[in-house]
Amino acid sequence: ITLGNLAMTYYMRRDPAGMRYALLAYDAGQELGDDYSIFTGAMVCAYMYYLEKDYPRALSYLDEIITMVGSYGVETEVYSLYADLLHDMGEDPRAEEYYRRALEYIDQGQVASTIMAYLSYGSFLIDKGSYSRAIPLLKRGIELSVTNDNSVYRYRLYENLSDALYLSGDKD
Repeated sequence: ITLGNLAMTYYMRRDPAGMRYALLAYDAGQELGDDYSIFTGAMVCAYMYYLEKDYPRALSYLDEIITMVGSYGVETEVYSLYADLLHDMGEDPRAEEYYRRALEYIDQGQVASTIMAYLSYGSFLIDKGSYSRAIPLLKRGIELSVTNDNSVYRYRLYENLSDALYLSGDKD
């Protein structure tokens, strides 16, 4: 297991204690001078700083790697995190632009990244009161989760879908 993967495990658990592994991964990439290692280290650092709500630091890591996303086929993941950060910072028009950009690459992304993009964009739309737009995204995320036997974000998808249905007035 790599330091980056270890840090991502902490992120999926929503546990910022993985920060030390993220920083070690980033530093190792810098020492090696390896673009991919730098990219993955910066990505996990951005995730960890996002969990800690240190949005400027998270964005600085994303800004460092944003031009490299096409090289590694992780547009969905990077753009989705970028959108989450912008939303939490109150920059909703830009956030929605990045959510849409993330969905443009769902066919190329990893299953977990695509599920997370549906969850993130759905959550954003619920926050904006756009329940009818959130519901199909969350349902697609659930379907993908079930079809691919990937339960990492499934409970959050169901939780958000339940909220969206309730808030939309669909009590059934």
